[in-house]
Amino acid sequence: MDQVNADAGKLLTQWAALDGSDAQAFLREQLDGMAQRRLELEASIVAVGEALRQVEDRGVTVAVVREALAQLHQVYAHLKPFEQRELLRLVVHRVEVRDTELVLEVKGNACSGAGQAGSTPLFRSQRFETPDWLPEQVA
Repeated sequence: MDQVNADAGKLLTQWAALDGSDAQAFLREQLDGMAQRRLELEASIVAVGEALRQVEDRGVTVAVVREALAQLHQVYAHLKPFEQRELLRLVVHRVEVRDTELVLEVKGNACSGAGQAGSTPLFRSQRFETPDWLPEQVA
């Protein structure tokens, strides 16, 4: 956008010197093209802003996750054994059992590809990001 404005400014400074010449018609065409480009850029900015708002509106809150986890046992009880195993495989990255503690790593973005056909094999070879929250941050 800044580049379009700068180019238009340069053309306007040359406008008066070319009064009545064929070059002025050329400059008019250039300015018209830049005006169209500016309109397209502004429309793109509005579209991106709307897309960001839609993403933010679909965001998951801590309360929604807690409520879903609180009801997980009800859903899990109705799953067939192979479905239970698949659900755990999709959500749990690693479990480490020690004498005094249990370390459970949950896959980041576990739901992002779960509904896509053919996405299951990717989970075996991908390294998942750790969640961007800490237990101290969840109240």
